[in-house]
Amino acid sequence: GIGAKVQGDGDWLFDSLRSSDARKLPPITSQAGKAAIRNWLACGAPVVSQTHVPDWVRPQIDGGTGTLSDWSDIYDTVIGPSCSLSNCHGALAAGGLKMTDACSAYKNLKARGDCSMPRLVPGDGSSALVDKLESDKPTCGTLRMPPPPLPPLPADVVARIRTWVESGAPAAQCN
Repeated sequence: GIGAKVQGDGDWLFDSLRSSDARKLPPITSQAGKAAIRNWLACGAPVVSQTHVPDWVRPQIDGGTGTLSDWSDIYDTVIGPSCSLSNCHGALAAGGLKMTDACSAYKNLKARGDCSMPRLVPGDGSSALVDKLESDKPTCGTLRMPPPPLPPLPADVVARIRTWVESGAPAAQCN
């Protein structure tokens, strides 16, 4: 039905210009289509380069005041769409930091990271998490988050995360 077409069993063409004389790709659900996807991935093709959830589809934060007052706010509006769904900290878990759901992400942030220190220390604005978001040359590791060539998070979002950390990093649903 229509689901198969959405998955790629439509008229996909080898030619990026979609000219009428281009060869058609095999349906993704066929053996040949699955082999084409496997080969594409094996050649280092990117699956997702960056995710972006438009502001208009994001839920109002803290009653519309614009503050990130709770871990669920931060995860739902920043970490989930920017870090987990992009798969940097999803199943691949870059730096050993898996962030596939809010509570495991919070637990993993509070655990010791590559620099033998917790990534998140509630109440400490100089935590590795904040440092990685604010600094182009963080004290732990060599890359800011998100890493180049991706743009940094907006300054107001980083400031909200810093305020959340400094206020004790509340995460009521995960305690």
